[in-house]
Amino acid sequence: MTSTARPAIATTGPRWRALPRVAQITVQVILMVAVGVEVVTVAVSRAPVIQYVPAVAMTAGILLGRFGRSWGYVGLGLVALAPMIAVLVDRQATGIWSMACLAAFWFVLRGLSAWVVGVVIGVANFVAVGWEAGTIYVR
Repeated sequence: MTSTARPAIATTGPRWRALPRVAQITVQVILMVAVGVEVVTVAVSRAPVIQYVPAVAMTAGILLGRFGRSWGYVGLGLVALAPMIAVLVDRQATGIWSMACLAAFWFVLRGLSAWVVGVVIGVANFVAVGWEAGTIYVR
């Protein structure tokens, strides 16, 4: 007698191996919720349309990060630009900085080099903070 039942979960490997995938999905959902909150905040404050650009850059970077390593680095670049764009369009960048840091964790989970991601996001946030505080002049 043959059975068409699915194999037991134990034959597919230990459950802990699924954790990186679960972490990726969880962090991505949190990032998208954070971007949604940023968009709603801009909308409620009746800010000019240009202030949506940092959230769009963050979203585009995260979406590009889903398409493999080479596109992941392009996405990383967009995510790193988002805090500087926020300062450029005169938007308080605290939320964007936080999203960039969380996105850094997500990019590393997706397989990008932790050193590259850390340096790129760290330098981008440092420049954006200095620019917003007035201690770095971009001229």
